[in-house]
Amino acid sequence: MMMSDAIAVGSAERVLADPTTPWWAEHCSRYAYAARHVSGARVLDVASGAGFGARMLADAGASYTVGCDLSPEALRQSRADFGRPGLTFVPADATMLPFLDHAFDVVVSFETLEHLVERDRFITELHRVLKPRGTLFLSTPNYAITRAYARNPFHLHEYMRDELADVLQRTFDDVTLYGQDLSARYRVAPFLPGHDAPRSAFDRVRLLTWKVCNRLPFAIRESVSSALLGRSFYPSSADYVFGADFSRAHVLLAVCRRS
Repeated sequence: MMMSDAIAVGSAERVLADPTTPWWAEHCSRYAYAARHVSGARVLDVASGAGFGARMLADAGASYTVGCDLSPEALRQSRADFGRPGLTFVPADATMLPFLDHAFDVVVSFETLEHLVERDRFITELHRVLKPRGTLFLSTPNYAITRAYARNPFHLHEYMRDELADVLQRTFDDVTLYGQDLSARYRVAPFLPGHDAPRSAFDRVRLLTWKVCNRLPFAIRESVSSALLGRSFYPSSADYVFGADFSRAHVLLAVCRRS
């Protein structure tokens, strides 16, 4: 994840539950994608951070949801903001998960892998706690895009698409990769890697306009964008798409199944 002056983060690059930041919907979109597959399932969110994603999974009909994180601060805030029956938050090291084998139908871990030293052990743990025929949803930055930008100091390793597929296929039986990008409705979103290089003269005008508007207070930005473009200034969760086009996909989403 690229750093920005506009992003709301906690310790170790944790994204906070703040819809007025540009990255909010980008993170929510991944949870929304996974949430379509959790009805009636026991779900684990590894590195749940501020807890809003685990709440989205619980609200999507999961029978039981656990969010786990190493940060006491994040856990306290998650419990205060989102804790309820059927949704709990527990302390855990992602490479030593405190759960029995085959405990969950669905495991989610977004933007975690790139932060870890023991990445292979992490992947093995995700596989271990999944039930047979369970599904893992995992995301990590797409190094084919992010390598052109300043190195993120919080990331120990970022993956190319083929490299990530190879690593996951050593453990999981079925691995499918998707690229996360914005729909054509948002041709220019300069806070995302790959969106700050306009493809046409019209895009250059859009980029300049975006930068000017981004200096305005949030409420004014929203009003101007709504009046001129008929949409919010920052993309919504529904504006992100997951598909086979990796040309500007700043994030790789892996859907892994075990037999």
